[in-house]
Amino acid sequence: MIALARRVLAVPALFDAYQAAVGANNAKAVFVNEWLRPMPGDRLLDIGCGTGAIIPLLPAGTHTTGVDISAAYIAAAKARHGKSARFILGDASDPSVDLGENYDVAYAFGVLHHIPDALASSLISGAMKRLRPGGRFVSIDPTLVEGQGSVSRYIVKSDRGQHVRSPDQIRAVFGAINPMLTVRTDLLRIPFAKVVAVAIKG
Repeated sequence: MIALARRVLAVPALFDAYQAAVGANNAKAVFVNEWLRPMPGDRLLDIGCGTGAIIPLLPAGTHTTGVDISAAYIAAAKARHGKSARFILGDASDPSVDLGENYDVAYAFGVLHHIPDALASSLISGAMKRLRPGGRFVSIDPTLVEGQGSVSRYIVKSDRGQHVRSPDQIRAVFGAINPMLTVRTDLLRIPFAKVVAVAIKG
């Protein structure tokens, strides 16, 4: 059943419908307003942009580049938001992929728990290199924490991502970078814990 659900969610329209049902659109709005805090004129890098669902939540005047490894998601993003952002089919953990640089904010919404530690560390390192001094990398992912309810733990473990990490494990994939971590359990309509990591380029 879980394997079937993962295949179904690879279809852009079904993925978007599922996200809306569980309240992910609200989670994205909170993510933008509380952690990204973009300003007009900012250059943003949306890593693992999916269908581009965050683009409409950004203020006018921002300049966003979205990147994803799914051709279907990139096609959907271009069709829906191609006038508002630039989209690239590629792997953000691959340093040879030209995504530009001097971004004010790079972010990964629900991406790191889909990739193993080495790739997650490479993605984070690459994102930090593409930031201007003082720029921020922000990620948000499902997490497992002490005292988490059994329903929440089951739902998190059933996620498509095969690399759900505890906050300490998230910190570990950042390596020498010391991100600020916040755990939230109120972002979705279902019992679900998420960890937000914020790293600032010195």
